[in-house]
Amino acid sequence: MQCEILDWKGYLVQASLGVLSFTVLIIKRYFERPKRVWKIFLMDSSKQLLSALLAHILNVILATELSAETDENACIWYFITFMLDSTLGVLLIFLLMKSLNMIFNYFDMRKLQSGNYFKIQEKVRIDWQMYACQLFVWNSVVIVSKFILFGFQELVADQLNEAGSFLLSPITNPELLLVSVMIIIPFIMNAITFWIQDNIIKKTDFSNQEEKQLLIGTFYEGGLTEQFTQELAVL
Repeated sequence: MQCEILDWKGYLVQASLGVLSFTVLIIKRYFERPKRVWKIFLMDSSKQLLSALLAHILNVILATELSAETDENACIWYFITFMLDSTLGVLLIFLLMKSLNMIFNYFDMRKLQSGNYFKIQEKVRIDWQMYACQLFVWNSVVIVSKFILFGFQELVADQLNEAGSFLLSPITNPELLLVSVMIIIPFIMNAITFWIQDNIIKKTDFSNQEEKQLLIGTFYEGGLTEQFTQELAVL
């Protein structure tokens, strides 16, 4: 049984997955109370979309490399790397971002903390330079976590290969395997991953009441709700 992830079918399902993944973030924004304005939402989301593209390219490359090393189906290794990304990878990213935010706060570099892309002049304005810096930081964290996971995969390649082969063994049709490994399973896991990572990326911390009042009209639609005011009061 063979499954090609670099032919036209593979590219088609990968593009479909990208569209579906972005839809998850739009749905999440719809249920937010209060909602981020579209500009801020797109700035937050663009971090995930770029990192997801980078991670996907690395997954395809690593899956192809590992399948060549183990003489095994590339879809099996894509499945393994994706599942690790969605579990251990998310945990690694959370821990790395948490550590970096603590470092940025300690050294009074709060603008590098995720979501703090603003500057206060006569009024609150978006600081695109800070956004670019945070975009670089976020994607660097994702890439570092990917290579940590790749090292882990290399160490236990045989065990992971056996586990992946066993889990996917009931799917004997190559087309169904491709769709399952690259759309159905990734969409379910992406829905969870994107939801969690969006909470890591977006701004949730205000340094003081003055900053909160200045930024709320820029970052949220409709101003402060009573529930959100209570939540911010404990930050």
